[in-house]
Amino acid sequence: MTNETLCFMCNKTQCIIQCSGCDLFYCRRCFNNHRQHIENDFVHLYYVERDQFQYEMNIRLDESKNVNQLLNAVDVWEHETIIAVRKSAQKARLNVQNSTEIYHTTIRTNFNQFTNELSYRHEHKDYTERTIAQLYRQLNELKNFPKVSTQKKDVNDLEDDVPPILLSMATDNVGDADSYSPSLIRS
Repeated sequence: MTNETLCFMCNKTQCIIQCSGCDLFYCRRCFNNHRQHIENDFVHLYYVERDQFQYEMNIRLDESKNVNQLLNAVDVWEHETIIAVRKSAQKARLNVQNSTEIYHTTIRTNFNQFTNELSYRHEHKDYTERTIAQLYRQLNELKNFPKVSTQKKDVNDLEDDVPPILLSMATDNVGDADSYSPSLIRS
């Protein structure tokens, strides 16, 4: 048996050429077919595959232009959110003003009623130990009327449109109606 190189395609031993790309051996006719196949692959890569990718790439790039639409949507959301926050803040301000006006009116009305009753009883000398104890209780109720809290609240703790100034009960009891002693009255 001889050690002759055979064509990879047709198994002939005539005019053997080695392909430098695949390192296989071909006869002249099969080598030309092999080269034609390589050229067809290259043409397909260059004109079909590359063009197809370019088309897909252009679609992707056009789609990425939608980022501007998304950014515009974020801008609209931001603007609408700012408007909503401003409306909520304005509503909270109005709630605070209304609550403060109601607070002032209520406490002044209660104080004026107390003063009128006190003046009437003083003018008509219409009081006893029980009356004085009752008047002290009324005065203490006025002193302990819920005060407006001016403590700053964390905005994140506020719910909906609740204003940050809330009414709170006063903790210090100034004087106690039950501590009134008739022995302190001078006749």
